[in-house]
Amino acid sequence: MSSKGITIGKNDLKEQISIKTAVLSGALSAYASVSENQNLLSNGSFVKSDVISMRDIELPGRLTSLTDLLTAHRKSLEEYGVTKAQVTDLETSVDDFRELVGQPRLIQSQANLAKKAVEELVDNAMGILNNKLDKVMLQFSNPSFYEGYKRARVIVD
Repeated sequence: MSSKGITIGKNDLKEQISIKTAVLSGALSAYASVSENQNLLSNGSFVKSDVISMRDIELPGRLTSLTDLLTAHRKSLEEYGVTKAQVTDLETSVDDFRELVGQPRLIQSQANLAKKAVEELVDNAMGILNNKLDKVMLQFSNPSFYEGYKRARVIVD
């Protein structure tokens, strides 16, 4: 099982989130500057590269703080072109991203467990062949039949 598709999807989603964040944060920063709200300016100012450089695990929390600020100042931000739909879209994207964080590691763990299970099954099958079937086959006295059986038992990698 491969985690590559999930990683690519997560990176694509992060790119989309960074664009949405830059647009909404730009409007929020403009509003904060005009209203001279330094706290809002320092807490709500993100550019695309800020989002791209965030660690995957920290991104949802930091952007949830941004969406909370956007929601709290929604009425004032309407003059700056921010709609409720845009904020909801960013929240949905962040939620989707949150679900993907850790997925590659989970898939790798599942693959390792499956590999161990296959190894156990092969060991069990080899035990049955070595300890039971091989002993039963000894009763057949036809030498060519028994030799054919032994050759068929060889596993070729």
